[in-house]
Amino acid sequence: MTENKLQERSYYSAVGEEEYKKYCLSQIKRHSRKADKKRTAGEYLYCFANIENLLCKNFRMLCLGTRNNHEKHVFQNVSSGLNGEVYSQDLASGSHADYIGDFNVLSEFVPHDWDVVYSNAIDHALDAKAVFFEWLKVVKQGGIMVLGFSFDDDISAIDCNSFTYNGVDDFMMHKSELFEYIRSFKAIDYYYWVVRKK
Repeated sequence: MTENKLQERSYYSAVGEEEYKKYCLSQIKRHSRKADKKRTAGEYLYCFANIENLLCKNFRMLCLGTRNNHEKHVFQNVSSGLNGEVYSQDLASGSHADYIGDFNVLSEFVPHDWDVVYSNAIDHALDAKAVFFEWLKVVKQGGIMVLGFSFDDDISAIDCNSFTYNGVDDFMMHKSELFEYIRSFKAIDYYYWVVRKK
C-alpha cells in the first residue's frame, strides 16, 4: 500500500466491535433520513460523458452507497447504447440495492469482476485509503474506478473523512503497481478521479 495520504482527516482511528456497530447504525439512520433525496441527474450524465470512451460494450458497473438506486437508473438509461448493466450496493436494506452490505468489506459479498466501480460516498468509509484498495479488489484487471469527492473539512461519525483537492490528486497520480491515473474532471457537485486497475 502506498504511504500517500488520501484523506486529510478521519473521524475513526481504530474501530472495535462496539464502535463498528454504532458506525453501521448511524449510517443506516442517515439513510432513512435521506432515502428519498435524489441528486440531479445531470451529475451522473456529465460523469458518464467523461468516462463513456473508456467503456466497452456489455460493461458491468457497480454503484456504491447508492441510497435509493437513482444513480443506478440514470447510469443504466444513459448507457443503453453500450448495453451496459448497472448494479447497486448500500448498507441499508431500505435502499433496495442489488447488494446489501458494508462497503468497507465489499470484497466479502460482491463479485470480483466489475468493469466500473463508481462512488461519491467514500467520505462515509471508516478509512478512505483502506476502502479505496478494498474497492479496487473487486474491479477486474483493466477496469476503472470513478470516485467523486467534495471538499468540506467537517467530519463526524457519519461523514467520516475530509479531503483536500491536492491530497486526493497526489494520491491518484502517484506511481502505483496496482492502479494508474486516467483523468479527473469536475461535474456539478463533485470532483471526480478515474483510475484503471493494472
